Amino acid sequence: MNSNFPAFLSLPLLLSAGCSITEEELEDERRKVSEMIEAAVKLPEDALPLHRYERYYANSDSGVLAVYTVHSADHRQFVQEHCRTIDEAPFPCPLSGGELMLVDPGESAWIDNPAEMPSKDGGGCSHVNILYSPDRQKFVRVECNASY
Repeated sequence: MNSNFPAFLSLPLLLSAGCSITEEELEDERRKVSEMIEAAVKLPEDALPLHRYERYYANSDSGVLAVYTVHSADHRQFVQEHCRTIDEAPFPCPLSGGELMLVDPGESAWIDNPAEMPSKDGGGCSHVNILYSPDRQKFVRVECNASY
């Protein structure tokens, strides 16, 4: 787990120092972080196997936020219809009429704005909230949502 950690810590330092990194380098660092989290996280007892979740990550002031969720077909349809009614393109609405930015089970994506992370009321372990602290190299929170 610690072998990827120093690279991840260097990314915010490079950005805050005004160093430029390419989009490819950013994607590579994000991939390493998500893989490290997925390899180390111990999901709650009632959670599904990791490969059943759509996994989303975002950097926040508190650390790396992760949401592991299951999007039903009805949810995907609702989001698609809702996105057609708004002028902006918040996550997961597509930019320029493209596809929804929802991933499939077993896949992960990074979201630039942590406020746009998927959320739901209830759902139990079909929605797992995670907070990882790179400073402390530990999980601060790994919990299922409350039941409906």
